[in-house]
Amino acid sequence: MKRIHLILGYAGLIPFIGLSIMVVIGYSVANFALLSYACLIASFLGGTLWMSSIEHKLANHVAITSNLFMLFAWAILIFQKTDGIFYLASALFISLICYERRYLKHLYSAEYLTLRTVLSWVVAGSLLVVAIFKHSSN
Repeated sequence: MKRIHLILGYAGLIPFIGLSIMVVIGYSVANFALLSYACLIASFLGGTLWMSSIEHKLANHVAITSNLFMLFAWAILIFQKTDGIFYLASALFISLICYERRYLKHLYSAEYLTLRTVLSWVVAGSLLVVAIFKHSSN
C-alpha cells in the first residue's frame, strides 16, 4: 500500500472526529454534515465492493451487497431526523468491515484490511458517541 493511501485514509477521519465534536458541543448544522459525509464515504466503499466484484469475478452477493450499502446510506440521508439515525450509521460501518473481513479477506492485503478496520472503527465510534450524546440529551 502506498503512503498516500494511508495519509488519505487517516485524513478522511478528520471530518468524522471534527463534526462529531461539533455535534456534541451543539452546532446543529453539524448533524447533517456528519451524516452526509458518512453516507458519502459509505457509498464510496460500496463502490470499492462493486469494483472488486467485477475485477475479481466474485459471487453475485458482493455486487448486490455493494448496492445495498449505497441504498442504506441513501436511506440514512432520507430519514436523517429519525431517532437513532446515528446508531444506524454506525452499524453501517461496522457491518461493512465485518462483511469485508468475512468475504473479501482473501483479496485484500493484511495492511489494507488493518487500515480499513481502524478507519471503520473510528468512524463507527464517532457516530456512536454522537448517537449516545443525542440520546442522553433528549
